[in-house]
This record gives sequence, structure tokens and C-alpha cells, in this order.
Amino acid sequence: MYFPDLAQYQYDLPRPLPEVLTVGWLKAGHVFPVGALNSDIVRTLEALLTSHRAHKMRGFHYCDLCPAREPIHVHLPEGPVFLSSAEIWLPAADGTIIFAAPDLILHYVSAHRYLPPVLFQRAIQTASRWADWNAKLEADCRLEAAFAK
Repeated sequence: MYFPDLAQYQYDLPRPLPEVLTVGWLKAGHVFPVGALNSDIVRTLEALLTSHRAHKMRGFHYCDLCPAREPIHVHLPEGPVFLSSAEIWLPAADGTIIFAAPDLILHYVSAHRYLPPVLFQRAIQTASRWADWNAKLEADCRLEAAFAK
């Protein structure tokens, strides 16, 4: 599934969520920014895989930027986490919007040098202020509201 960075979130929804913006929804054939990402940001992004995971689905989406078709996983202190079946939802640094990224974003950053937008990087750097924020609950409420009349 491809969405441009900072587009309104609309994954399988009847209408977009204007306060939720997409980040890291990459697909082969679509150009994306590349560069080096600060290692502290990468470590925090790893932690967000467990603390800010939302919209979990069954099955896996394989990285179509890689030649191999196999599930991708990372080893965290809590154990292995398989990527590509959930999202990371994270408020912006100022809390005015929410970013929704596929959890495969960690792979995109590490393996393909994807460079997320600066606004998302700032959100990651300030993620500790949202430690008690419930990403799953927030996503569930907003996704349900998108179907309400």
C-alpha cells in the first residue's frame, strides 16, 4: 500500500482522517527521500514498535523493495517482533496531529535508508512525553469515527 508522506490517512476508510498524516508507506516504483537517520531516533523508533503499536492486522505485507519475499522481524529486549502487520501511531511534537506509519518503517529506515519527514523525526525525538498515550485506543476511536455517519 502506498501513500505519500504527510497525506491524510485513509487506509481502507470511507473518508480521510484530516488530523492523522501518513509517513513511510513506501512501495516500489515510488521515489522516497534517502539519507542517514540519527541512531537515537532509530532506537526510539524500535521502542515505539511495542509502546505505540496500533491497527494490528492478520498476516504480513512483504517489503516489495527487497528481492526476498519473507516476513521481516527485529529482535527487541521483549523478544522478536514481526514487522508489516501493524502501524505505529505517534502524536507530533506539539500534539496537534498524529502520524500513522506502517511498522515496516523501521526496516525501510534500516535497510533502504528511507529518511522520514523532519516533523516525524521531531515526533520521535519527543516521544517520551507521550509515554502514557494509548496509540491503540486512539487509532480504534478515530478509525471507528471514520465509519460513523
